[in-house]
Amino acid sequence: LINLGGGSGQVAGNIHHTGGELYLNGGSLEATGNYYHGTENADGTFSYSSGTVRMEKTSDRLQIGGNLYVCPNGSSYWKLTAGQIEIGGSLYGYGSYTVNASGSHKIIFTGTEDLEISSGSSGTLNLANVEIRNADSRAIKMKGRIYFNTSLSVDGNSLEIVPEKLN
Repeated sequence: LINLGGGSGQVAGNIHHTGGELYLNGGSLEATGNYYHGTENADGTFSYSSGTVRMEKTSDRLQIGGNLYVCPNGSSYWKLTAGQIEIGGSLYGYGSYTVNASGSHKIIFTGTEDLEISSGSSGTLNLANVEIRNADSRAIKMKGRIYFNTSLSVDGNSLEIVPEKLN
C-alpha cells in the first residue's frame, strides 16, 4: 500500500504498477513518463496487474506526462470517485474491465500530439467529466467501448455524440 496521505511524490520517468494499492488520500503524484498498470511484454501485449488505484478525495491528483496503460486482472480496479487525472498522452485499456470513474472525478487530456482513447478489444472504459485540451491541433481517435458517465468537453465546448447518427 502506498498511501500519499495528503503528501506528494514525483517520478522522473515511468511508473510500473504491477501490484499493491496506490491510495492518493488527498495527495498528488506526478510522473514525467508513462504510467503502466500492468507489465508491457516484449511483443507489445500486456500482462495483468493485481494493483488498485483509489481516488476518493477532491484534492487527489495524478499527473502523467505520457500515456496511461491500464491492464487490471479480475481482482484489481481503479476506483475513481473524486480528484483529477491529467494525461499528457493517450489512454489505453486492456482486459475486460479497465476504468470505472464516477462522481466528481475528472480526466483531463493536456497533450498536443494526436490523442487515442481505447478500451482494447474486450475492455470497457467508464469515464466521468472528461476534458480534452488543444483539440484544434491534433487528431482525436476513440476506439472500443467507451462511456462518458457525465460530461465530455473539447477545448471548453460540450460535445454531444448521438449514436443513432454514427456509421
